[in-house]
Amino acid sequence: MAAAEPPHSSSSGGDHRLPTIAVTFVGALGAGKTSLVVRISSGTFAVAYRPTLSLDFEFATRVKSGQTFSLGLRDTSGEERFASMIPTVVRGCRVLVLVYDVTDPRTVDDMMDRFVKDCEPQLSEHLALVAVVANKVDTLDDAGRAEAQATVDEKVRSIEQRLHDAERAAAVHGFLTSAKSGEGVEALLERAIDEAGPAAAEAAAVPPLVTDAPRGSSGGSGWFARC
Repeated sequence: MAAAEPPHSSSSGGDHRLPTIAVTFVGALGAGKTSLVVRISSGTFAVAYRPTLSLDFEFATRVKSGQTFSLGLRDTSGEERFASMIPTVVRGCRVLVLVYDVTDPRTVDDMMDRFVKDCEPQLSEHLALVAVVANKVDTLDDAGRAEAQATVDEKVRSIEQRLHDAERAAAVHGFLTSAKSGEGVEALLERAIDEAGPAAAEAAAVPPLVTDAPRGSSGGSGWFARC
């Protein structure tokens, strides 16, 4: 597919008439998940840091090959006390973004632990992409970037093997990103749309199921069901 057009558009509710790709961000506290989400949704860098409490949602759109996609961005907390929320938002997502901080090696193990414990058991047949993201690469010199790339490649292979053993067909790719400079962010989104876009477009073309359930109830008309 052609490169995604980066003009950023977000709203509090998304546009459910468009093909929607649910993108869930998981990683340690301070890894930069929220900064990546803000970069995607607004095209800016959040200088003031505010830890995510429980769960945040943002929306953005991207146009690729003439098709507009709505991206539902699920920003999970890195705090251990909110870890129980992760399985709920991972379940049914089309793209899972695993983020670690290149300035803190401990966040690599934390990222993988969260994937194995909180994410892997919940992954559905809708999952199209697992992205392994080394964030804050603007802080690295050439040697540091090479080390980060090697780490990402190792984790990609590990996750690929786990998904293969579980007979899951999702693609796995690695990215070096900087929420501060924007480096690598659009490449991540382009890959997400390449992998998840066709199924999202097909799902959007199906007329919604009409039920007697109230809007937003567990009857299937809520935001989670649309993504």
